[in-house]
Amino acid sequence: MLIFIMPISASSSTNTASLMPVLSLLLFDAPKAKLTSSNFHSCLLLKTGRIQCWGSNSDGQLGNGTNNAMSAPVRVEAVSNAMDVAAGAFWSCAALASGRVQCWGRGGSGQLGDGLGASSLTPVNVAGINNAKKISAGEGHNCAVLSGGGIQCWGKGEQGQLGNGGVINSNIPVSVVGINNAVEVVAGFRHSCALLNSGEVKCWGDNADGNLGDGSVIDSLVPVSVANINNAVSISLGTKHSCAALDDGSVKCWGNGVKGRLGDGTENSAFMPVGVVGINTALHVALGGEYSCAALENSKIKCWGAGSYGQLGNDDKN
Repeated sequence: MLIFIMPISASSSTNTASLMPVLSLLLFDAPKAKLTSSNFHSCLLLKTGRIQCWGSNSDGQLGNGTNNAMSAPVRVEAVSNAMDVAAGAFWSCAALASGRVQCWGRGGSGQLGDGLGASSLTPVNVAGINNAKKISAGEGHNCAVLSGGGIQCWGKGEQGQLGNGGVINSNIPVSVVGINNAVEVVAGFRHSCALLNSGEVKCWGDNADGNLGDGSVIDSLVPVSVANINNAVSISLGTKHSCAALDDGSVKCWGNGVKGRLGDGTENSAFMPVGVVGINTALHVALGGEYSCAALENSKIKCWGAGSYGQLGNDDKN
């Protein structure tokens, strides 16, 4: 999921697509706010611990007790002390100050983690987690970093994206094998990756396009090390590719290279990380399905890859 932190001011609401950034009907307090977006909805965590969401609400992913789509933000009333928020494909999750995790929306594949495998229009407690620090939501699964550096995941698991050595869905959290020093986790389309406190990156799940960066195209049910990266500071996942910002300001990407989403000047796929051309001051990376973006030290953003819907933000369509 594409995540950026950015200021938003008030404007009128609309259902019209835009190739350039438009103002949201919401005012929030930067920099202690987090914006997270999925395919059809977005949620914002305020510095007060409250969450507001807007967009599609077909499965209750806005958390306001209805199925009504909203073009203006609505409050998730049941959540008042959130520390992190993540928008999945048709659901949302929040990590709370208490260490618990709550999710709402679509739950048919176990995405809500409450053991029931059903959808919910309002937040429900994820079973067995009481020390979560960060949360990430993907296409069909979620992962949370725990206070001790471990990771637990739940939801769809048919390609090993839960990292527990299995290939079945789980409606309760399961532990990712062999990771006890994670600082960040990203649940992607059908793979997941973790940033470790050593600067290394480990990934697991679907690897058909080299998404895991270990030099192979073999799916892995447990984490494998991304080749030649030991100084990452930020990671993000697209549908079939992954990227990391490194501590020297450079960015490396791996996986499917169609439409130039790896940023190396080609459309070739790469089974191990390749350098993104012309970036040496990156602080953070954020990926969409077929494109990538990096936030730079000079407060600018550079994007590359597919741009047919204005994703690159440069007022042009490729």
